[in-house]
Amino acid sequence: MITIYKTIDNKLVELSNIEKDCYISIVHPTEEELFHISNEYHIDIEDLSVSLNTDGISSYFREKEYTVISIYIPKTDDIDGKVNFTTIPLSIIFTDNHVFTICLEDTFIEYNLSYGRFKNIYTYMKYRFILQILYRHTSLYLEYLNIIEKRSKEVEKNIKGITKNSQLSKIYELNKMLLYFKTSLLSNHTVYETLLEDERFTNEKDIKRLLMEVIVRNKHAIDITNIYQEVLEDMIEMISSMISNNLNTIMKFLSMVTIVISIPNMVSGFYGMNINRNSVPFAYDDNSFIKIVLLAAILSTLIAFLLQKKDYFKKD
Repeated sequence: MITIYKTIDNKLVELSNIEKDCYISIVHPTEEELFHISNEYHIDIEDLSVSLNTDGISSYFREKEYTVISIYIPKTDDIDGKVNFTTIPLSIIFTDNHVFTICLEDTFIEYNLSYGRFKNIYTYMKYRFILQILYRHTSLYLEYLNIIEKRSKEVEKNIKGITKNSQLSKIYELNKMLLYFKTSLLSNHTVYETLLEDERFTNEKDIKRLLMEVIVRNKHAIDITNIYQEVLEDMIEMISSMISNNLNTIMKFLSMVTIVISIPNMVSGFYGMNINRNSVPFAYDDNSFIKIVLLAAILSTLIAFLLQKKDYFKKD
């Protein structure tokens, strides 16, 4: 799908045909659309398809008639009614008269442009407009990181709950999101640093200042991602230790119970031996069974009391 925007009388309007100083949004393009853009504006078809490969890396390169900036942007996925975060590639290709973006899915920028939610967008100010796109998506990383932090705090509150496996699974999911973010942010950072070597983004003070803001915010997002990853790793280690400690406590308790209940077995075992009855206490007593049971109970109680005194039944 191809959508065309242009700033006219300080308002961003949608057009049906491409004109000079337009912004062209290309989402999940067909082969016919790609070949049309390639032939019409002399852009290599492979360069147009860079962002359609989800296994690619962020990149920047300059050709004779156009320049390509390929980055990774954050996006949301709705899985089983729960919003998760990941990243997808976005290509920004600009010529002397046009700015193109190519992506597999609708992005945050296109969605908000279509509803007129962005202000001070001027498509004829090409380099400023490109940096605004980068700035918006870098800011989106920070917004999503804030949501991830809130989720991690919710998990942390429930760490002492019963379902520790589920809490551990949630932390692994959050850690996976952060891994995607970190990889993408680091890759993007290399591209943004490269833009500093492009005179078109550094000749004007306002443009260079905006580029520096993009770099600073991206670096801030990287730092926050690193911090959140460390926090989650500590939480994973803590939960694993708690699970191991609880298991040890249960095993210790079961061992003590086994010792206590083994006393009656030992007493009954003695009386079950094939030995002279004269050497066995209560052998000729009419109430021998009751006395033996009481003896076993007393011994078990005594052992249990001694173990309790030593805190062997105490939970850590």
